[in-house]
Amino acid sequence: MGEGKGLNFEAKVQSIDDNLPYRYPSRTVKITTPSGFFETPLRAATHYEYRSRMRVTPKATIDSPIAVNIKKMNCSQLNGFLTSNEPFELLLRRIEMFSHITQYAHLRLAVIQPTTTSDPEDTMPPAMSVIQDNATLRDRFLTFLVRLQQEAGLNPIAIPFLELPFSTMKPIIVDLHKSITSMDLEPIFFVDLRYQDFKSLIELLTNDIGSQIIGLIYRKWSQAPINYDFLSRTYYDKDVAFLCAQADRYDMRFDDLSTSHFLPFFGADMYAVQVPPGFHKNENIESHEATGSQLIAQSTAQPAMTIPRLEKIRFFDRRSLKVKPVNSASFDPESIVTDMKDEDRRHMAVALENRQEANTDEEKYLALNCLSRFHELCSSTREFQDVRKHIDEGSTRTYVQEKTSLKPALDDIKK
Repeated sequence: MGEGKGLNFEAKVQSIDDNLPYRYPSRTVKITTPSGFFETPLRAATHYEYRSRMRVTPKATIDSPIAVNIKKMNCSQLNGFLTSNEPFELLLRRIEMFSHITQYAHLRLAVIQPTTTSDPEDTMPPAMSVIQDNATLRDRFLTFLVRLQQEAGLNPIAIPFLELPFSTMKPIIVDLHKSITSMDLEPIFFVDLRYQDFKSLIELLTNDIGSQIIGLIYRKWSQAPINYDFLSRTYYDKDVAFLCAQADRYDMRFDDLSTSHFLPFFGADMYAVQVPPGFHKNENIESHEATGSQLIAQSTAQPAMTIPRLEKIRFFDRRSLKVKPVNSASFDPESIVTDMKDEDRRHMAVALENRQEANTDEEKYLALNCLSRFHELCSSTREFQDVRKHIDEGSTRTYVQEKTSLKPALDDIKK
């Protein structure tokens, strides 16, 4: 992969199960990196989930071999990044911290993605507009971005999606690939699933560049049916893996079904859930070795009170593959505790037993929320082990029959 002499990140299809009564096959892919290998389908751990772990259970481990940190950069931040020294230094420190706490992951990505919309109170245009309109600033942004990750010791180098015409995008990608691989590094390019020239861009990356891992910006099936169809039909038997980032945590159209757990049937191989705002916004990045209670106390973020607090905290249920509020009728605390490793069960049992106190206690509210996200990552990771086993055995049909909640989502692509 690539033209450089550096480290390789390779994908190799292991198993394909085309016995499902739905439109697309499911598959397992082996990803090989310089530090090890892993198989998909698999959920990635986000920086948010790592920080949730450290807030409450600082000695717990993260089992996912993939770590993804996505930061959205607005127009004001882009201006500072390109004109001042301090923003670059701060971002570098944050990425170095991310690299440190995720050091045991085999694939680590730090993605700086320009915004495509502005906040209602913001009078400045989206950062993407600036990048679209000014080629000089665009080149400067990409140069700084590569250097930022290089300084942080990251490999591969994540290149964010830029919403440009394909005729403009093509030479940029070719030049970036040549430049990065010449440094014995490997680029991973991100593509928005709604991109108008999605097919041409993916073919450029796979056929011309030789990319074997490609990042995708998640969109619902209904927003990009043609692109999902192309991806699933064309690449199910090809040695290229797709990491779908910024995926919704759950889909209300399917009764809160976990989005990550139906994406394996849509052509994606790895999944990183979108990071919510608020809970870790004011975290002191130098405090990564503090205790869980200290980290909770440091947070100044105040949750919105438009709905009951416990309605805002959700747990993933392996049996139903749904992400339901902790105060829902179907919530089963015992199964949640059982999902955790032995050393984490006490934290979870105490938090769930006293969960009603989270309605009035800020610290317990934050702790329970962090536990829910850490539990979801652990439980979801184990569930994907079962998914891979069924695909390898050619029994995915049985898995779908057992997980009846998948049927509405899969029927949606059967039409």
